[in-house]
Amino acid sequence: MVVVANSTPLIALSRLGLFELLKEYFGEVAIPKEVYEEVVTRGGALFGAREVMSSKWIKIFVPGNRLAVDSLSVHLGKGEAEAIILAKEKDTLLIIDDKDGRTMAANLGV
Repeated sequence: MVVVANSTPLIALSRLGLFELLKEYFGEVAIPKEVYEEVVTRGGALFGAREVMSSKWIKIFVPGNRLAVDSLSVHLGKGEAEAIILAKEKDTLLIIDDKDGRTMAANLGV
């Protein structure tokens, strides 16, 4: 099963030493490009960067519906918006910590 993840769950699981649980439970994790940028490019040496960069079971995608991403970005961070739209496009589960993001995702049927 493929699951889409937002930045904070990746960072938190890394910090707890439980990053590999994602692979054990889901096999493959899809992340939007903005989440990769947040964790690896801008995250640098912070928790999660090394794991995301080196895990072959994490795949990076660019959501196709940019209008939907831009619309959600008015109320949410770009990473959350991209994660929600990517999960919607892939018709799969979403791992997201932000309450507003969870509400928005639920409203969209994710």
